Amino acid sequence: MGLGQTERREENNYRNFEPDDALEYGNALMLRSFDMNLKEISQTQSGQSVNEMGVWLEEHVRELEEHLRLEQIRLARLREMQRYWRTLGCGTGKATFTDQLANYEIWSFDLSRELTREEILGAQELTRRLPYSYIAAKIPAESLAHDDVFHPILGVGILERNCEACSYTPPACAVHYGSGNMLTCMFEKENFKTMTRADLEPMYALARQKHIEPYGDMIGRFVYSHTLNGKRLHGLWMGIAYRNL
Repeated sequence: MGLGQTERREENNYRNFEPDDALEYGNALMLRSFDMNLKEISQTQSGQSVNEMGVWLEEHVRELEEHLRLEQIRLARLREMQRYWRTLGCGTGKATFTDQLANYEIWSFDLSRELTREEILGAQELTRRLPYSYIAAKIPAESLAHDDVFHPILGVGILERNCEACSYTPPACAVHYGSGNMLTCMFEKENFKTMTRADLEPMYALARQKHIEPYGDMIGRFVYSHTLNGKRLHGLWMGIAYRNL
């Protein structure tokens, strides 16, 4: 490690170590395990004061706590991604039932109307909460009832349970969707701006089979994007509440 001033034996060039040397090297190894670099370790062995060492420890505790906080965010987001990835086990375009967690959405890319200042600022604030937040999509209930071609409205969303984790208070303009079992499907689309009733048929076919009636907005999120055969494809997970007939 380049530390210590022990002398070498003439006959074999090995270093002579005394008990005090063992303590110094043991201390150095301990400090190295805390990611203290060799220069800093050397300073502790050449007269660094207790106060200076205390400052170093305090700084590195803060750094490690922040690192752990960010890693916890990454882990939470990865677990959420894993949850949606399991939906892919059914394959794209295949409907299933999934427990949906309560969430808040701000529909900040609704071209059918002028957004309020609160919605614009709310979406900006929520975007800064990535990776807790996500890009959301919605097909309004009215469109589902009357149209054959749908143009999903985009926005920013966050699970209710993640609001506290990232110190986020949803504004009044955020739409709250409760938890519950939903009829869901993973779609893979090159052009996510347009969906048709034929795209949604797997969901409605399962609804007819199970004698249930979907109702309300169809909401979801973008889960992944990838390139296949020169095409940029997007994975869009969508879900809708239902009731028994």
